[in-house]
Amino acid sequence: MYQRLLSVFLLTSLCVPFFPQHASASSAWPAGAGIDIGLVSLAVTVSAFDASGLVYDSILGQLIGIGDDGDIVTMNTDGSGVSAFSVSGDPEDVTVAVEGSNIIYLSDENAGTVSAFDLSSGALTGASWSVSAYISTAAKLGIEAMTFVPNGYHPYADGTSGGLFYVGSQYNGDIAVLDIDTSTSGSVALIDTISTGRSDLSGLNWNSDTQILYAEYDGYDLLAELESDGTVVNEYAMTSGLNQEGITVVPDCALGVADVYVADDGAPNVWKYTGYPIDTDTVYADGDGDGLGDFTFTALVCVGGSSAGYVSNSDDTNDAIPNAGVEIGGDGKDNDGDGDIDEYNTIASNGAHPYYSTLSASDTSAYGTVITSLKVVRKTGMLLVTFSDASVYAYSVWSGGWMSKPMIISASSVKGSAYVLVSYDGFSWRIYNGYTGVLVSSKTRFMLKTAAQTWAIGVLGL
Repeated sequence: MYQRLLSVFLLTSLCVPFFPQHASASSAWPAGAGIDIGLVSLAVTVSAFDASGLVYDSILGQLIGIGDDGDIVTMNTDGSGVSAFSVSGDPEDVTVAVEGSNIIYLSDENAGTVSAFDLSSGALTGASWSVSAYISTAAKLGIEAMTFVPNGYHPYADGTSGGLFYVGSQYNGDIAVLDIDTSTSGSVALIDTISTGRSDLSGLNWNSDTQILYAEYDGYDLLAELESDGTVVNEYAMTSGLNQEGITVVPDCALGVADVYVADDGAPNVWKYTGYPIDTDTVYADGDGDGLGDFTFTALVCVGGSSAGYVSNSDDTNDAIPNAGVEIGGDGKDNDGDGDIDEYNTIASNGAHPYYSTLSASDTSAYGTVITSLKVVRKTGMLLVTFSDASVYAYSVWSGGWMSKPMIISASSVKGSAYVLVSYDGFSWRIYNGYTGVLVSSKTRFMLKTAAQTWAIGVLGL
């Protein structure tokens, strides 16, 4: 068992400074006061439990604790439901490589090994890996901390077993990054050594939801937040007077906080600290399923995470209808990602509107609700249709030479529908689908507008 006074004596006698200077000053503890959830339940169930390491399995919904006297416990996050097992040796920390598997990994300070233990059978599996060659140690100052970082969250090549083991030395604070083949006993390779700049590293915990490596230093009463390459993010002062020898973090990303559990060596103490701040990502409701989010409805998710019905952008101008890839007029944004802002949409560039093009153009209530305005630009020969989401579609309704262009080109809705009647000097008439720009019918004959409307209504069956 780690003894703080013995550590000070050994480090001093070896001319290694126990409290070396560090670049950044720690901040005040940002969470609430601790509650000892293990004091009663563990004292009753495992009276000799000497808390040394902790990990949380989110699939099992259980805290898993290790005591350096060989006791292993599982319990609920409130300290209830304790089950106990035991092994020989001097286990100091515990981690999980595959959550829900019931296989945990124990670091043994004296033996210099990592061993696999099966919670379902209550026994060691027989698989172990010697790691002492990769860790600097002194008497009673050896392998004290360990965690598992899954592939995709560390800066190295993928580990053999879905990730890499980070094993910490209490003697000098270095972290050995190891590729342990959990399917083959004894197969281990050193990938890197991370220097944390402090001795007395007593606990490690990687959390993929926050994407933070939590490093605990007992002699400093300090919790450091690190990136997976060892870069320091934050440092917080912990409760003084405790023997912090294990840590695990259980985040609630929807609230932006976590519960921090600390193993207090020397007694069956597991401290729970609530309200610990964590980084989260903001996502936006995508009610219409078009991949664009509504900035007025948000939620918090874990870093890099997602939530059903939400997206990472807030680019939707109308979350009641799908309009991804459509330029919205007048909002000053490049909605369709073509490098231009507030330009007209065209079938060639944007395709038909993903929502309005699915509606029936025969609906005689469309004009004034779905289509808010119609305009023909004689100079360009374009019919401009403005929709209720403020998008404007430009359809070409004249392709003849400029010298033969009619003096007057006008457009109107057919009986309030989404069909558009285009007149060319009153001598030529065409019917277009205002949702798609498709030409439906045409007629060359001089007609007054009322007669042309009657012709169009008959053609369309409205």
